[in-house]
Amino acid sequence: MNKFKIGDKVVRVSETYGEAIKGEVYEVNGVSNKGFLGNSSINLKGHNGVNGKFNYEASCFELYVDGVLSPLEAADAILHKESLQEFFEYTREWCDFACSLKDITLDTLQNIKLRHKPKTVIINGVEVAAPVELPVGTKVWYPSVACKGLQKGITGGGLSIYWLKEEYAQIALDAMLIPFEQ
Repeated sequence: MNKFKIGDKVVRVSETYGEAIKGEVYEVNGVSNKGFLGNSSINLKGHNGVNGKFNYEASCFELYVDGVLSPLEAADAILHKESLQEFFEYTREWCDFACSLKDITLDTLQNIKLRHKPKTVIINGVEVAAPVELPVGTKVWYPSVACKGLQKGITGGGLSIYWLKEEYAQIALDAMLIPFEQ
């Protein structure tokens, strides 16, 4: 069975063939469980297969996960007792990571995906992802209580509350509107 689905972001991890570059991130726009020599295959957005066939073995790619720490960054974060999360590819979920540096090897840090645990805030009794401070010009989502909806925009000057993901902004907006729904 193919480990990827359409829409996944993947990173090339081996240089065997094709135009996809090792270390670059691509979007999957097709999957097959019966590819070259029985291996699962994928098509990448912008990379056309020959005669409608899938053009890359899935084994040449890994799921790309945003915000993953390098092994050195992860070791430093563990050393400083920062709150981390580990990504589990089979469930595609982040779970709290509780481990001390003495239990970790370099091999372990190279084979797991860790990130800083996102900060949260409480809005009307609901725990939501904390808004982020971003440089001017960053594409963001923000709740507009006046129109009871979300707006997509670009950060500007002044005091504003922004979320990088639409789903985080929606949860925050729903929490903000609780007093008005009662």
